[in-house]
Amino acid sequence: MDLPRRSKRLARKDPVIETASSWDIPVPAPRLQQIPHQLSGPSSAPGKHTQQLVEQRYQEKDELATCPSITQTTQNIGWSLLQRVAGFQHADQVEATVLSPISVLIAVAMLAGAADSHRRSQLQQKLGVAGGLEAHLSALYADLAPLAKQDIISLANAVFVDQSVEIATKYKKYLEAFQAQSWQFLSLADSVKDINSWISQNTLGRITDLLSSRALRKCHVVLANATAFRGTWKTKFKRENTVLEHPFHLENGSIRAAEMMFLYKECVETASSSNYTAVRVPYATESDSSPAALVAWLPNPGITIRSLLEQLSTTKSERPSFQRRKLTKFGFPKFETRSKVSLMDELAGLGFPIKGNYPEMGSGPTEVTAISHEASIKVDEEGAEAAAATVVMVARKRSTVVNEEVLVFDRPFLYIIEAGENRHVIMCGVFSVPG
Repeated sequence: MDLPRRSKRLARKDPVIETASSWDIPVPAPRLQQIPHQLSGPSSAPGKHTQQLVEQRYQEKDELATCPSITQTTQNIGWSLLQRVAGFQHADQVEATVLSPISVLIAVAMLAGAADSHRRSQLQQKLGVAGGLEAHLSALYADLAPLAKQDIISLANAVFVDQSVEIATKYKKYLEAFQAQSWQFLSLADSVKDINSWISQNTLGRITDLLSSRALRKCHVVLANATAFRGTWKTKFKRENTVLEHPFHLENGSIRAAEMMFLYKECVETASSSNYTAVRVPYATESDSSPAALVAWLPNPGITIRSLLEQLSTTKSERPSFQRRKLTKFGFPKFETRSKVSLMDELAGLGFPIKGNYPEMGSGPTEVTAISHEASIKVDEEGAEAAAATVVMVARKRSTVVNEEVLVFDRPFLYIIEAGENRHVIMCGVFSVPG
């Protein structure tokens, strides 16, 4: 996998979306009608800002250790969403699916700050914290800061609003914990290319058209997270060892051809149980104290992927105990997967109280209209490149007051015919379907 080199940022008159990441992915300059202040925007020098961000996050990590419950929550969200969106509940053969639990968690955490105290407390519990959500998220960022310095991982957040919205000061302060950028447009629907451009820039160009103008037509606020990962194997697979058409056995008994990469006579971290054999394949990092790795579980013969996922989804499931051992041959498929899903109903099905009013956001009552998520991953002999984006679309809550000047019976109704001074009911009925 050829990784793009950093390029110097050229000075230009067109407005440019700056990112907290040090990656420099060329994209067209967005056509912003108005650029307000940034909530905690990057400095004019990307390197300087990145260093300040890392130093700040390290200080926060010293003050508050990374919350184990949030770490567990990212795994639980991932496994639980996979069960719902990969076809486990409705089909014998599951679909290849990829999601980013950390992207979903951060997007929901951004939304939680706009909820009333009761709903916010409920969301915090689902996210794995009892309180102080900003501090826990800051600690999570601090834990990933060493990998961000090495350009292995990037997390970027933003809030996009139209000209009619004024974000509440308290909510702006809350979003500072996420280093969220703030952009304002005349119309979100008309500026969909600019929003998608920001997402693309912060996902290595892997997520390019998550949003459509139709989806944003009645939307006034968009909360967005963009996550990117790019890692090189600590021990690379040699391309000459890759078998282009190696048998891959599906659960229904059929066989497909897959590109299979191989390592020969190498030490590999493995773990086993009665239900699976697991492998941990590390990526190259500057320090063992900030590791990154791909972990994969292979069901044992007779164990379905569905039952294994159910086992891993339980909070009682312990992390495998890996041990290094020398294998004569280790094969792992070369693959690329992309998934795009709507998460509104899926998160509600997991108990997240998404629906309702978010009064702390500003500019009157609001409601979430949609949550969209797209993820992409590519695994080859060099390593892995993956990216994801999660967007929460928010609109003003519709008023329940009937317009006094307009009354149209355009839905099922009850009726009676009354007669006489005492209003005797002659006929009564319900009209529900036009004849």
